[in-house]
Amino acid sequence: MAIAGEKNKYRAIVKQQLGDAELFESINSTQISPPYRIKGTMSRNAFGDTTANIIDGIDSLLESGDIIKTDRATTVAKTRISDRDVIIKRYNNQGFLNSLKYTLAGSRARRVWRETHLLQQLNIATPTALGYFDVLHKGRVIRSYLINEFCPEPILHYLLLDKLIPINDWPKIVGLVRELLCDLHGKGVTHGDIKHSNIIYERGKLILIDLDSLIIHRTTKSLQRHIKKDLSAFERKINSDPEEYIKRKKIELNISD
Repeated sequence: MAIAGEKNKYRAIVKQQLGDAELFESINSTQISPPYRIKGTMSRNAFGDTTANIIDGIDSLLESGDIIKTDRATTVAKTRISDRDVIIKRYNNQGFLNSLKYTLAGSRARRVWRETHLLQQLNIATPTALGYFDVLHKGRVIRSYLINEFCPEPILHYLLLDKLIPINDWPKIVGLVRELLCDLHGKGVTHGDIKHSNIIYERGKLILIDLDSLIIHRTTKSLQRHIKKDLSAFERKINSDPEEYIKRKKIELNISD
């Protein structure tokens, strides 16, 4: 399990990796989008020399893309940057207290960026994080952005809703999710938001997405408590009647047969 010493070992590996100036560009500038300060890290291999233009035009890229989700907390869209399909997630400004919280504790985008690379070190499949940056005004983080590679394969939600697999094959998918959770928990990690829309299916393998609630635990007690939450979500949402799920989602989304 990646508890205490193991966790620190992997964090040290990731810190060294993300500090490699040949692979990653560190950003700390007031020139890109004045009067704001931009702080973050971008993969040098992802977008070439267009980083400043991407950052300055990120909201246009986001809003002109295919919106996947939008609410008070976040806006998520699939878009294209430098001939590459990506997912942009914006963590929206939710007021002074929220801004102060993430200024002091570190932004969600920064944390997910780091944990994504750490998960990959642990051999847990998740889309590669290509970059993140925070937008600061008068020293406070007012919004943040995370850029991930886009995976074209379907989430479990569409496996069922679009009938991409026979309904009788669903127990096999349930078994794969159970194996994924066993692997994840065995490495001292919990996801925190297990559901159909947070797992991608790719030719017999699973890819974990939406890492905002992910925890890499420091203690066994904390791990065990959160494992129970993951397993409860698994039983309620994944290991349930797939036909009932399809019926419920069609009603919620107003989809006719």
